Amino acid sequence: MLRGAPGEKGGGCMQGANGTEQRRLCGMYMLYFAGYMAFFSFYALYLTQHGFSRQALGVISSGTAAANLAALILSGLLADHVLSPKKIVLAGSLSSALWGLLLLRASGSLGAALLAVVPVSFFDFALMGMLDAWTSLAARRNSRVQYSVARGLGGLAGAAASLVLGHLLPLAGTGRLVWFHLGFYFLLFLAACRARGTASQGRVQPVRKPRGARLWSGRYLLFLTAALLVFLGWRALLTYLPSMVVELGGDSRQQGFLMAEMSLGSMAAMGLYPRLRRRLGVRAFLLAGAAFMAVRVLCMAFVRTLPALAAVQLLEAVSYGFFQPAAMEYVSAVTPPEGRATALGTYTAAQMPAGTILANAIAVPVLGAGSLRAVFLLFSALALAGLVLLLFLLFRAGPHAAVQKEAV
Repeated sequence: MLRGAPGEKGGGCMQGANGTEQRRLCGMYMLYFAGYMAFFSFYALYLTQHGFSRQALGVISSGTAAANLAALILSGLLADHVLSPKKIVLAGSLSSALWGLLLLRASGSLGAALLAVVPVSFFDFALMGMLDAWTSLAARRNSRVQYSVARGLGGLAGAAASLVLGHLLPLAGTGRLVWFHLGFYFLLFLAACRARGTASQGRVQPVRKPRGARLWSGRYLLFLTAALLVFLGWRALLTYLPSMVVELGGDSRQQGFLMAEMSLGSMAAMGLYPRLRRRLGVRAFLLAGAAFMAVRVLCMAFVRTLPALAAVQLLEAVSYGFFQPAAMEYVSAVTPPEGRATALGTYTAAQMPAGTILANAIAVPVLGAGSLRAVFLLFSALALAGLVLLLFLLFRAGPHAAVQKEAV
């Protein structure tokens, strides 16, 4: 069973006596994911409709991945040592909302598209990392705060936004996505203003910083490597999904349905996670999520119709939906509290933006020499390698075996 670091307090404060903090965090996750899905579910479709090629979308995806990597690491460092997660959420929500409007001017050139999309991605991933850190830190002092529930409800809101906008945008114009993005993030800014902030342990107790070296322990680095390998195919899937939808005869309605399907699936799995975790343990969810991700990526190599594409995305629930909440608990357990925001941000960076950069670097030459099927076959093999590494990490014997039993 996962435990907090020694010396951390549980939930004995006034917030622990009621669910106000949990409700506000859930509300912020819902607004965040609705705004995120409004922009990132449809911006590639908007650019495709304005003549951008798959190669151009790959360049933009690489640019956003680099921005996301920087955002997660920098925001984590800021939260641990300079600013609270709340202040970063306030700044990021307003910045992303306003910058997103530049997408309307981005249909003419690749440079304009990069200028519009990359900064929005930077702000949005800083928001994701800070909401995760905010929730994780709040859960250490308030037993009513549950990350999996908040993240799951966020996924539900994102699914609803994708589904509704998938039907509205063909009527109103795909470019209107920027106004929905702005509206949701302005509401997020207002919600964050009212929410209770949480300072990181590193800012509250700076004298404990020397323990931060534990952040880069062997277990933590092995876990980052395993997560990167497991999720490479997932990042490629999300990068090429819009172009696959168009090639198979779909439009924004099918794209919105697929994004809603994935969000609903992960939401359902995360909602069940707290109860099932008590019976099965964190280790079981990590291994199951990794195994199902390998199967999912393998199935993508054989998709030839829109119904088949939709059927494969049902595995989002038991792949990402199982792995993500277990991973957040695992990282929180094996890293010191004064560096936890950095640790969580670095994990998300390895899983998402770093994965996108590496996935694109691998996929582009493979696409040139072969096909998208070859890309997914290769990534399914890499996901299997990540699963093997995860098995070694979670079951290995050695000098840290006793500590590992406490963490998993």
